[in-house]
Amino acid sequence: MDLHVFFLPMTAMGHLIPMLQLAHLFSTRRGVRATVVAPAAAIPLIQPTLRHHPIQLLPLGDSDADALPLVTHPQNNKFTPEMVAAILRLEAPFVQLLRDHCPDCIVADLHYSWASSVAEEQGIPRLQFTGAGCFATVLLATIGLQSKLILPDHDDRRPFLIPGLPKEIHLTTSQLPEFVTHPTETLRVADSAQCFGMVINTFDDLERDYILHAKKYSGMKIWCLGPFSLSQPEVVASNCSDELMRWLDSKKQRYSVLYLCFGSLGLLTTTQLREIALGLQASLVDFVWVVRDAGDSAEWLPEGFNERVMSSGKGMILKDWVPQRLILNNEAVGGFVTHCGWNSCLEAVAAGVPMVTWPLHSDQFLNEKLLVEELRIGVPVGATVCSLKADERNLVKAEAIRKAVGEVMGSGEEVQARRERVATLREMAAKAVVEGGTSYSDMDNLLDDLISLKAGRRLAMHSPVQ
Repeated sequence: MDLHVFFLPMTAMGHLIPMLQLAHLFSTRRGVRATVVAPAAAIPLIQPTLRHHPIQLLPLGDSDADALPLVTHPQNNKFTPEMVAAILRLEAPFVQLLRDHCPDCIVADLHYSWASSVAEEQGIPRLQFTGAGCFATVLLATIGLQSKLILPDHDDRRPFLIPGLPKEIHLTTSQLPEFVTHPTETLRVADSAQCFGMVINTFDDLERDYILHAKKYSGMKIWCLGPFSLSQPEVVASNCSDELMRWLDSKKQRYSVLYLCFGSLGLLTTTQLREIALGLQASLVDFVWVVRDAGDSAEWLPEGFNERVMSSGKGMILKDWVPQRLILNNEAVGGFVTHCGWNSCLEAVAAGVPMVTWPLHSDQFLNEKLLVEELRIGVPVGATVCSLKADERNLVKAEAIRKAVGEVMGSGEEVQARRERVATLREMAAKAVVEGGTSYSDMDNLLDDLISLKAGRRLAMHSPVQ
């Protein structure tokens, strides 16, 4: 029995990219017909990525000035009343698309607060997607349910215990996102109690204890189908790609290059950028550093940096999009300085690359806990303040950066043990997504459930009324 599935992504890159990967994953199994329904502003960004995939793309809403914008900068990564209003305006055109195309299932980002009622009214099962891993999802749910019991004063940076988890996890309030410490009525999400279940971009061997915990206490079905990124090849569409890959290939020593990238919303102050440059210079490692929205590099590069470092061929500083998965999978790359966005975490795990963890905002400090304390494949650089505003975070000094880089890129028993642990996870990730693997089997189980639901609805439609 054929299935037609609608995918409704949020217009933030951390949500949009994995949703497109998930749509591709569905489209490769059992003849599933996948349709991405995207706000008009995201269409030009999505179209090139679907060029060689059997996925339909439908625009949602108008392309006028007050339509839902792309979240491309920290300053517009907050759910303002205007953004919430734009989300609400998309409900009516989405309902019309449902009536026109009659899909069998909706996979909707949790930020579409109306997705619950719409799916119920139309009699279509809805799967919820958050973009986060299971560890972060469990921690956020636990804190949300017990915040009055476990959260100390917001300015208190003493660690507190999150109760009821498989292992002891301590956090500080300064490591929590603003939507936890200062919840508002502006931020609305879909009701998880009304969904058929949740799909998560993870795999069993990565987060087993927390997957079991979530299945036991959440009261909903959960399917772990990741890493989504392994469902499709990397698309290279950047002018810098050829030069970059040639430079990496020229590095004869394995694990000798450090890759630094802070995500699409990872804005840093010029003072912090200067400390990173000084730390890289002191570390003596070769590097590829992606710097976005940083203005004139002369304002933050130390005097003589170009002559001492760049001219000698030890580093590349890039300001455009880069093929991150290709970089991480290059044998020359031995470490990744990351903001701990969940997509980047999974791509590093799938490539077998240990990390220097530098969380900035959202769920990133929670992901750091998983990488450093649970999986022991990351080394913290010393970030302590979770904030979308770069000037509110603590300044990480050059010496701390040099030290963390040395712990990942150096030599010794612990460095080798960390590298072996992440190499094992890489093998587990690869096995999870092929036939016989846990993610592959979870997809089979999900499709079986959706087919049964469709058959049940058809039977109910054709049954005589008593």
